[in-house]
Amino acid sequence: MLQVVEINAIEHLEAIRLRWTSLHYETTDASFFHTLDGLNVYWRHFRHGQRLRVLLVHRDGTIIGILPLVLRREMTETGPVDVLTYPTIMPSQFLGPIGPNPTATLMAALRYLARRSRDWDILSLGEIGEHDLGRTANALELAGLSPHETIRASIDKVCLDVSPTESISIPKPDAATARQGENPIGDLTFERIRPLGKSYDDYQNVGGIVDACGALKPRSSSCGHPVSLLRDVAAVASQLGMLDLNLLRLGNRLIAYSLNTHVDGAIQQISAGEISTTFPIHPTTVLTRWMMQDSILRKDRSIYFVGPNDVVATAWVTQRLSLVRYRHRASLPLRDRLTRFGRWLASPAMKG
Repeated sequence: MLQVVEINAIEHLEAIRLRWTSLHYETTDASFFHTLDGLNVYWRHFRHGQRLRVLLVHRDGTIIGILPLVLRREMTETGPVDVLTYPTIMPSQFLGPIGPNPTATLMAALRYLARRSRDWDILSLGEIGEHDLGRTANALELAGLSPHETIRASIDKVCLDVSPTESISIPKPDAATARQGENPIGDLTFERIRPLGKSYDDYQNVGGIVDACGALKPRSSSCGHPVSLLRDVAAVASQLGMLDLNLLRLGNRLIAYSLNTHVDGAIQQISAGEISTTFPIHPTTVLTRWMMQDSILRKDRSIYFVGPNDVVATAWVTQRLSLVRYRHRASLPLRDRLTRFGRWLASPAMKG
C-alpha cells in the first residue's frame, strides 16, 4: 500500500537528498529542475508569497517517487486565485513526478490531495505529450478531479540523432555588406562551457560571463529572466555537471549566448539572447547552428528550445511540442471564497 508524506519546509528535504538523487537518476527524461538543487534554486528566487508542498510517495517505508508542488497566487480574469502547480520558472518549462514509477507516484499524490482540505482554488499540472502519455489526465480522473485541458505554450525539440533535411552551414553576410568591409566572419568564435561537475573537481565560476549575457537582448519574452536567477542556475548546474553555456563572440565582444542545462544528452534551453544593434548576420542563427554542429560531435540526443525556433525548424528534424496544462478548479464554499478575497485585499501587496 502506498503512503504519502508531505514536506512544507525546504530545509527538511536535505534529510532525503541521497534518495532524491537516486530517484533522479532513475527518472525518464529528467532535467536539472528535477533535482533537489534545482528546486532550491527555484525556492531562493520565488519563495515569497508561495507555499512549498513536496509529496513523498512511500511503499513499505521506502520513497518510490516525489511530486514537487508549490502553492502560489496568480491573477485571472475573475481575480486572484491560489494555484497548486509545479515549481516552474517559465511557461515553456515542463516538470513531473521524480522516480522510475511516475504513474504510481502521480496517482497516489493526487488521491492524497483529493482527500485533504483544499487550500487551493486551481490544481494546474503541465507536461508535454511525449513525456506524459496521458498519465496526468488519467490520474486526475481516477482521483475524482476532473481535468480541463489547455495548451499553455509551444516548444521546439530538435532530434540530433536524425539526419538534417539540409546542411547546417554557418550563415555569411551578403555580398553588399562584404564589399563595405564589414565582414565579421573571420573574427567570430564559438565557445561551449560544459564542466563535468564538482564530483570530478571540474566546475567553473561563470558569474561574470552570465552577467555579460544578461546585458544582451533576450531572444524572446520567455528568455527574459533576472540575471540573478541565471547566475544561480549556472553556478549550481556547473557544480552538478549539468551546465551547457554557449557563447558567440566577435573579437572580444560577446554578441550572442544560449544558457542551457543538460542531462543524459538532452539539452534544455533556459535563456538566450543577442546584441540589440544592427549586425550583418543574425548572431542567434550562427550560434544555434554552431551549437547543433558541436552537439552532434558530442553525441547529444536532443535540444529543447524555449518557444518556437524558426532557425532550426527549416534545417533539422524538429518536433513542435505543445505544453498541455491540465486544470481542475476546486468547488469552495462561498464563505471560504469571501474569506480568501478579504485576506488578499488586506495583503501588503494590495496596500502598496
